[in-house]
Parts: sequence; structure tokens; C-alpha cells
Amino acid sequence: MTLDSFKFIFRDRWTDSEVTGGLIGDMRNNTVDIAATGFLYTSGRAKYLKILSWYCSFRSICMFLNPTAAASELHIGEFLKPFSWTVWLIFGSLLLLAGFLLWLTFRLEGRFGHVSMTPSLLTSCLLSFGAACIQGAWILPNSTGGRMVFYAIMLSCFLIYNYYTSIVVSSLLDAVPKSNIRTIQQLADSNLEVSVEAIIYTKVYVETSDYPDVRSLYINKIVNSKREPQRIWLPAEEGVLMVRNKPGFVFIADAAGAYGFVRKHYLPHEICELNEILLRQETAAHTMVVKNSSYAEVLKLNFLRMMETGVHAKYYRYWIHSKLHCYQSNRTVVVGMDSAGPLFLLLIFAYTMCLFVLGLEILWHRRQLSAARH
Repeated sequence: MTLDSFKFIFRDRWTDSEVTGGLIGDMRNNTVDIAATGFLYTSGRAKYLKILSWYCSFRSICMFLNPTAAASELHIGEFLKPFSWTVWLIFGSLLLLAGFLLWLTFRLEGRFGHVSMTPSLLTSCLLSFGAACIQGAWILPNSTGGRMVFYAIMLSCFLIYNYYTSIVVSSLLDAVPKSNIRTIQQLADSNLEVSVEAIIYTKVYVETSDYPDVRSLYINKIVNSKREPQRIWLPAEEGVLMVRNKPGFVFIADAAGAYGFVRKHYLPHEICELNEILLRQETAAHTMVVKNSSYAEVLKLNFLRMMETGVHAKYYRYWIHSKLHCYQSNRTVVVGMDSAGPLFLLLIFAYTMCLFVLGLEILWHRRQLSAARH
């Protein structure tokens, strides 16, 4: 057989069903000897086809960037997350105990004439709280024991404060948080817009899959969608670009084809922000021929030779993109209002509480004046 005797037949699909139509149909009726693409090996195809060699890993993924709302939602608890509620409770109790000890210290010093004014219990607790906020104090004990108590408070609060700020800053400057959408069912129930790569095997799987989560995704995002069909079924490059330009947009595609366009159009830090959900379990595609093929052993030896010499690996790395590299050092971190917003909300809440306490003090003072007049 010479090169001139080869005849190429092009098909737009693997198969119409599991073992008929498309490339597999041509192989079964002996129209062709071998296909240029690999197939998934199933129990139905095992009756008619024979595996020659491994071809590639087959992955269908749902890819999307973090929606803005999801990113800000993940930052809501950043300023309370460094400590668990038990640590906050113990720390608050420690400040109250320190305030009580300071109050006792001031009372003892006042009894022995070391200070002219003895602060109240509330003022002593306020001094303890000021130490926790690294604000210092306007009244200090005169005795050595009292000063040692105050030094211990300041030192513990200083250590807690530095630990707290380091954790908050590192979390804000850390890698972009991934979305909380981790499964196909969560994606189907979300309000994200979904489009699918317009290739036949992905289209057939989405439309005909018996899995409940995939069926729910198809009904919610495609059947009940009010968009035009040409906005649902997109070419790979267009879908990848929409994922980059429209955070929250989901594109379902074959990873091998989509990754090539991601490497072409995405910056390194944008690759780090990608979320991926497997549409189906990753499987291996194999090169196969019909069982009664007279060329089976010759082709098998040929494929094994190409794998041994590295020819298959060379072209596999060139044509099949199976992995994306995330370079964190090239990512520019910008802390915006979606990250720092909760801190300002906490500040506003603190000001509101202070004004409320001030109002109570004013009412209490007026009541005391009214009682003194009468």
C-alpha cells in the first residue's frame, strides 16, 4: 500500500448512537480501516471494536470566572474569621478580667493615697479595651504591681493584634477565592448564564444524558432559556472570550480545545481566577479498529513504536492542552470595596453603638439633674 492509495473521509461526528453512524459506523461497515480520532471504550462498542493504544484523556468542563457577587460574599467574614467564636469569647473575658483587676489596683492605690482619683469599674474596663485597640491609657497605676498588670495586658493585646492583622492582610492578598458553586446541580440552580460548545458529542451528551444533575442543567439553562439558540451554542474561541469578558458566564466545552484558547487570550492572573466543574467523569479515549481488521496488529505495533520513541507524546503536547498553569507571582492584587466594605460596615456599626451609649448617658445625666432639683 502506497501513500497515493490513501483516501480520507471526513465526518462531523463520532457516532449517531453508541455503535452506529458517524466514524464508528464507517468502521463497522468496513468503509474505513482506522479513524484519525480516538473513541471512548464502552461495553456496547467492545462487541465490535478492538483497542490499539491510548489516545488522550477526554474531559468536558464547565468553566467560569468568579462572579462579582460571589467574590464579595466570600469576603464578608474576613474580618471576623482569624479567630473562632471561642477565641473571641475568651479574649473578651480576658479584657473584662483585666479591667476588674485594674479597678482593684486603683482602689488599693487610692486607699493608700498613691492616686488622687479612683476610676470607676466601667472606666477601668474602658482602659482594658483601649489596650486591646492599641490606644494606650490616660491613667496608669503608680504601684509596681499595677504597672506589671498593665504591661501584661498591653503585651498580650499587642501579640493578638499583630496576629489578627497579619491573618487579615494575608487573606486579602491571597489567591482569589473560588466560587462556592462546585457541582453541576448547584450550577443548574444558580442564576448564571450558560452556553455550550457547538460540537456534536458535547451537544448530544447535554441533551440526552440520564444523570439528574445534567438533565436539570439542560432544562434550566437551555430549554427554559429565553436567549436565541446562536447565543447558547457557541464556538470554542467565542465562548472562552465571553468567560473572560463577562464574569459569571459559564461555558461548557471540551478541555483540550478550550485550553488552547485560554492560553492564547488569557493573562496569567486571569487563568488563576478560573473555576472549573467537570461535566462528566474524566475518561480515556483510545485508538480502535474493528475486531476483524486485517491491519489490527500492524497498526498496533506502529502505535506502540510511536509511543516508545516519544512521537506520540510530542504531538500530544502540541495539539492536546490538558493542563493550565497558574502563576500567582504575576497576579496584581487589588483590594477594593468588595473586600474592605465589611470593615467599613463594622465601623459604622461601632459609631452607631457609641452614639447610642452617648444618648443613654445624656438621658441619665438629665435624670440625675432633675432628681437633684427636686
